[in-house]
Parts: sequence; structure tokens; C-alpha cells
Amino acid sequence: MKDFFLQFGLEMKLLFAGFAGALASITKEKELSWFQRFVTVLVGGFVSAYMTPIVSKAINMGEEMKYGVGFILGYTGLRAVEWVINKYFKKKTEDSEEVDK
Repeated sequence: MKDFFLQFGLEMKLLFAGFAGALASITKEKELSWFQRFVTVLVGGFVSAYMTPIVSKAINMGEEMKYGVGFILGYTGLRAVEWVINKYFKKKTEDSEEVDK
């Protein structure tokens, strides 16, 4: 099973940390339908699994902090993705546009 997830670049521990974070986040949301809750948990898990390595490298984070950050990324879900894009990728795009002018 572990090899199956690794084929997609997913570390099971980070996926689980993200699911746990997303589960924690939906406890504060009273207006969500069951489908929205399911999607929130699913997205939180995948955000954690794919974004934790990027964030870890960007902030030179120690290995022992990785799963805590995975939990936080799962908790924040798509807001974390938006933050990373704005922080690290939008600036590069703006810089390259200024060079083109």
C-alpha cells in the first residue's frame, strides 16, 4: 500500500497529518454539508502531502517539525496553497514581468 502512494509522490504520514488537520478544521464549520466536509478533509490531506516538502525546503525546517507543519497545512487547506503561491511564486512572476517591460 505504501508503494502505491509513493508512486504518486505521497508520503502516508504527511497525508494522515493533513487529514487530521482538516478534520480539526471542520469541527469549527457548522454550515458545511457532509459532501463539503468530505472534500475539505480530502483536500487538506493532499495539500499536506504535496505542500509540506515545499514549505519545509523553503523555510529550512528540521525533519522533526515536518508532521506538525503537515497538520497545519491540512488544517488551513487551500488558504495555505494561496499563501505559498503569493509568497514564493507571485513575486517571481511580477519580477519577470518587470524585466520584460
